[in-house]
Amino acid sequence: MKISGTGFKPTEALKAYNRNQAANGKPKVSSNQGDTVQLSKEATFKKEIEVALKNLPEVREDLVNRLSKEVKSGTYQPDPHKIAKGILQERLLDKEI
Repeated sequence: MKISGTGFKPTEALKAYNRNQAANGKPKVSSNQGDTVQLSKEATFKKEIEVALKNLPEVREDLVNRLSKEVKSGTYQPDPHKIAKGILQERLLDKEI
């Protein structure tokens, strides 16, 4: 058995389909409609968060400057309760991961 070239072209198939649709009084199908994507609410929210994080400054200069002045002047008084609470929260997060 000899098979020589299929000669199949997607555009020809679309033309044939459109001719058939026109003969039946139906609208044509365009070959350039393109693909579409619809993101979930969660994915959209995640993207918004990513953009917001990228827009945040890497260093909070106002806080760094204030703390630097307090340390240099000897008035810096860290809150031991806040420090302990932060350490405990971090440990809890480590256990969840």
